[in-house]
Amino acid sequence: MSGKPHPKPPSSRKRRTKEMTAEEQRARILWKTLDVPVGCVAHHCILQQKLRDRGHSDKLWDFRNRLVLTREEHERYHAGFAPVWRDQLPDAVWEFAFELDGSEIGGYFNDWLYRKYPVRVVEAA
Repeated sequence: MSGKPHPKPPSSRKRRTKEMTAEEQRARILWKTLDVPVGCVAHHCILQQKLRDRGHSDKLWDFRNRLVLTREEHERYHAGFAPVWRDQLPDAVWEFAFELDGSEIGGYFNDWLYRKYPVRVVEAA
């Protein structure tokens, strides 16, 4: 041990599954598996860290913030090789962001989604 303090404050450190309550673990398992076909994964449209940072830790496993992607799509997205397009986001994600923003048009989460997920450009033939 080096004796150095942890670089992140305790409130921003990722909690391990074993530190989650039974209710949180159940919500997490349902969020990741319910109606997710084999070969697919559930993706947080709004990052969990963004939710925590803005005081919405109780919304980490809200189904409105979920997009089901194939495992390959998800891996390519997180590796930076392929975007998730804005038109792939379900309407529920936008409603979720609007609610988190206190029904404020152009609020933090709405703007974040616009910045994070690009518009798919289709070239004319």
